[in-house]
Amino acid sequence: MSSTRVGWRATAGSIEKRELIAIFQSALREEISELKKGKGGKQFEVYDGRRVYSSRDMTVYRFLAEESLSDDTPVSINIDGEPISGHVVSTDPEGINIGLEVDRGEFLPRATIQSSSYKILEDLMLKLDRARSGEIPLNMDGSMKLFGFLKPGSLLNPVRFSEQITEGYAPNIEQQIAIRKSLTQEVTFIWGPPGTGKTKTLSIILNQLIRSGRSVLLTSHTNAAVDEILKKFIENDENAPYIEAGRIIRYGIPTVLNDRFSELLVDTIIEKQTSKKRRRIEELQTIIGFNNEKIRKSENLEQAALTTNALLRTQKHKLEKVEKNTANLQHRILELNSERDEITARLTNQRELLEKAKTAGVFKRLFYGLNVERIETELETMKTKQDILTLKLQSLKSELKDSEEEKNASLAKIAQLEDCLGKTVATRGMPSLESLQGKIHELSQEIEDRKLEIGEIETEINKIKENVFSNALVVACTITRACLDSRIFRRKVDDLILDEASMAALPNLFFLGGLSSGHYIVSGDFRQLAPISASDSESATTWLKRDIFVQSGIVESVNSNIDDERLVMLREQYRMHSDICALVSDAVYGGKLRTAEKTRLAKEQIAALPPFEDEALIFCDTAKVDPWIKKAGSSNS
Repeated sequence: MSSTRVGWRATAGSIEKRELIAIFQSALREEISELKKGKGGKQFEVYDGRRVYSSRDMTVYRFLAEESLSDDTPVSINIDGEPISGHVVSTDPEGINIGLEVDRGEFLPRATIQSSSYKILEDLMLKLDRARSGEIPLNMDGSMKLFGFLKPGSLLNPVRFSEQITEGYAPNIEQQIAIRKSLTQEVTFIWGPPGTGKTKTLSIILNQLIRSGRSVLLTSHTNAAVDEILKKFIENDENAPYIEAGRIIRYGIPTVLNDRFSELLVDTIIEKQTSKKRRRIEELQTIIGFNNEKIRKSENLEQAALTTNALLRTQKHKLEKVEKNTANLQHRILELNSERDEITARLTNQRELLEKAKTAGVFKRLFYGLNVERIETELETMKTKQDILTLKLQSLKSELKDSEEEKNASLAKIAQLEDCLGKTVATRGMPSLESLQGKIHELSQEIEDRKLEIGEIETEINKIKENVFSNALVVACTITRACLDSRIFRRKVDDLILDEASMAALPNLFFLGGLSSGHYIVSGDFRQLAPISASDSESATTWLKRDIFVQSGIVESVNSNIDDERLVMLREQYRMHSDICALVSDAVYGGKLRTAEKTRLAKEQIAALPPFEDEALIFCDTAKVDPWIKKAGSSNS
């Protein structure tokens, strides 16, 4: 494709930002259309899954697979007919690592993976729409500088280079240039062929930025690349305070599964920062449990006391009735005794009168009106009344005895109930039922106060969770995750470090570029893998199959031997024998690579060994040995 300058150095697109976003969206629509036809919505079998990592929120299984997917691609994995949500952690030639939301045991013999890659692109389409409308505020001028539409300049607040931070690393000349440029200019491209110490260089830059208190989004196409940079970072003991304080976040599932990396995970940081508060919640919940038990026991005693009180009131009311009845009986007995005494006196008089009548003569009886028969009749009537009164008195005295016995029984029952009530209340150390009820109210109020404190602590914990990202100096994750998660793309950072940039799709990078205040460090090797796209349309080819090195005019500068201030090539390699280096350098890198002296000596010792002594590079003609190629049935690889 011919490169035409657009703006300053950009090789395609539009200098008008919103029009450029519309062009990106057109390319994304073409890609989504192709993916929905089956080119990217993959479904494939995986085998021999083994659990390699487990945490509270994620379990990682490693499967054998003949297919691959981009890191952090959301997937659905079907295990024994049950679909489980997850995402790709990493892939390599031997297999694929999948993070699941549940733990399904040590071994999974077989599963089916269903990916819908187009959903990630649909999500990006929506975010670009929101960016165009201003709903998601992006620093589009920064992205335009990154893409070569606008000329970048020097940083307004350059980072002061510290020799002390690089101690122990001994960077070579090109690495030093890359470090110093990255700290002073808005956009720096670091071209890092294999084995040239690109990861080490980025780690030193990261150290320099952090020491200056700058916030960094460290991102790459793969989890492995992110972890390589962080691995060197955490190996530096001087960075321990930042890690301990939760200022360095590894978002996602790292490919390096050890305790040092787990300290960088969001869940670990939150757990560490909230542990004291969670312990306090546990203490408060224990106190609430104890108080609830005290209330339960006290309420049981209160119920017993209230029941006893009710019985006591009933018994006292009964006693009042008995005492009233006793008094009435005593009064009636007094009245009847008085009446009987009166009749007894009258009987005595009548008997004397009868005796007088019987002894008196006829004239005397007539004169005094003494009628013996009448007196005898009256005497008999009065005697009958006396007998009735005596019987009544006997009956009343019997009633009085029963009433007094009932009164005594009632008094005894009252004493018993009062003693029981006293003992019931005394069980809780209370002088009265009112005191016991007051204690229950006091305990209930204390429970409410403890619950209120728990609510306040939980609010503080939620604030800590919300602020984990905003308080971080470094958030490290894949490009996919950075574009998907609002906790990342809603936060502005000072610096964007992008590794493996040659593999990243341009619309994603434009979006990520807008998250930075305007400082970009882009690393990669444009002579290696370019971004992959399912669509062959012109827009998809332009924006989904070209990399940022091409788009920004860096490749054009290299091909034209133009000295581009944005670019630093790391030329000294530490991985290959010098003969192998020469082959690679001549074939791919225009003869620019050289081998470090220590590496040359070390590799020559290996090359001196049999079977081909002192020969590091051997060409074998396999044309006559019937070579064959294996191709997976569901892949074009």
